[in-house]
Amino acid sequence: MADLVALLPDWRKPLLMREFGAPFTAAWGAALAPLSIVQRKQFAVAFLAEKALEIGKTLADKRLTRPLLARYPRALERLADTLESPPESYDLQDELFIKDLRLVLGLGLPAGASILDIRSRLGGTALLGVARRNPLWVARTRGQIPCFRLYIDPRYLEDFNRDGMAAYYREAGELLMQHPDVYGFICKSWFMDPQLEQVSPRLGHLSSVPLSAGAFVINSTPTAKDIERATKTSPTRRSLYESGAYRPQATTLVWPRKGMIAWAKSQIASGA
Repeated sequence: MADLVALLPDWRKPLLMREFGAPFTAAWGAALAPLSIVQRKQFAVAFLAEKALEIGKTLADKRLTRPLLARYPRALERLADTLESPPESYDLQDELFIKDLRLVLGLGLPAGASILDIRSRLGGTALLGVARRNPLWVARTRGQIPCFRLYIDPRYLEDFNRDGMAAYYREAGELLMQHPDVYGFICKSWFMDPQLEQVSPRLGHLSSVPLSAGAFVINSTPTAKDIERATKTSPTRRSLYESGAYRPQATTLVWPRKGMIAWAKSQIASGA
């Protein structure tokens, strides 16, 4: 297993959630190929458990803040619960496994309301939007701009509310102070659409707080999956969509570091 870890890219390299580098992915597949389905799950569980025991060493160079470090005991309890009864396909094709792998690698941080990925990358319309506003960042990084990114985890949803997200944003801003190479924060989701202030007021704060402090949004054509996610849990949104009064958007919210840090400092100063 130590050989597998050595094949991982340097943690500072900006990658998307499912990207672990071709050498690691190929070696992982080769290690599991001769195993039965049950053995593959056992291998995955053992790998994560071993890395979880080394979490202190893994986090040592990540320059994490005290509030984020304080969230690890609870996160590791959640991980232990999952490892006791993992999903049937607990592997690199399983989103829950990927999130747990990023947790034990110190890449996806437990930030209360959601996961805070600390070395994601910009691409597509988001990269173009940043290039128009901050061309020097694109030139300096050759388009490989590192950013923090929000990922939803169903095990964290009890804190996915106004207070929980305020704490999430504040802790992300605090962490940005420790990572000067990171451009800022990004989240691509239907729930970052500013029109939710009218459609679903209880979710409006997700974008209104960042937009009030220097963030901007970029919309792209929604996919069928975007529309499904935006309408499946809310009869109100579904009804408005079916009547043509609401059209879900694939919205990318980008919060550059200067604005996010300033907002976090103001929250800390006010004791929020």
